[in-house]
Amino acid sequence: SWDVTEEPSSGDRFSLKDEVARLEKGHLLHALHRAKWNYTAAGELLGIHESTVRKKIREYSLLQYRPH
Repeated sequence: SWDVTEEPSSGDRFSLKDEVARLEKGHLLHALHRAKWNYTAAGELLGIHESTVRKKIREYSLLQYRPH
């Protein structure tokens, strides 16, 4: 499953940076799924350049979510 948008439990603390990263990962994965993992198309959906999509995929280790 590529859903990384689960809510933290009520006792957990989390930072704004962590929350932004969680949301960014979710949006990237959703766009990649819709674009069938075409980086250019995913970038167009998100309004970012393909090179930024590639950078974020590496940054968040998202290739593990790519279907085989």
